[in-house]
Amino acid sequence: MAATRTYTFEYFMPEIHLKTALLTFSTVLFGFISLVAKGGAGPHLILFVAFSASVLFAFLGFYRITHWTKKTVLVVGPQGLTDNRFGQVTIPWTTIERIDLTPPTANNSLQAEQNRFLFRGMIRLLIASGIYGTVSIPGNPTLTEHRDKRRIKLWLRSGSRIEQTTPVARLRIRDRADGTQRVYIATVDLNATREELLALIVDFHALYGSMAQNQPAAT
Repeated sequence: MAATRTYTFEYFMPEIHLKTALLTFSTVLFGFISLVAKGGAGPHLILFVAFSASVLFAFLGFYRITHWTKKTVLVVGPQGLTDNRFGQVTIPWTTIERIDLTPPTANNSLQAEQNRFLFRGMIRLLIASGIYGTVSIPGNPTLTEHRDKRRIKLWLRSGSRIEQTTPVARLRIRDRADGTQRVYIATVDLNATREELLALIVDFHALYGSMAQNQPAAT
């Protein structure tokens, strides 16, 4: 990828569809078990918590599917970085002071490897069935180098601010005690790996970030 053109990224819908289907099944299962289960308050509390968590994440899955299908989530270009989950806000490269290059700690435990194998195997079966046509799974498909699903952390320069006008922005844009802001770009379920996005962001910032460093973030 060259830092001279604009790149757009969407959600990887086959994976979101699968996760949402599994969470919906879990919601129904936990709900049924809680209705027929016998015992004290402890087991029912555990079932209620599991049911509530399944409902929440299933709702988030349905929200992504209904609101973001075939829509651009992230735009990276010479003008700056635009995360449409924050609203129509572009962060110019000149307002970014530095980028966190430290990768998050990967969970390579046996249980994590088994979960990744399960999810990846089921996704491949769905794709092979032809439901989604010809689709390639983004990122490195190996288990030990499973694509990260966390975030990219950016520090904004003093005097540059982004208004937290959406619920996602209020979660991902943090005000610091010194008056600056820290921005977290979520890479979960995007059709690119964290490593690919990070490399692209670093290249753009190196090329365009030194110009007019006092330029504020556009709204």
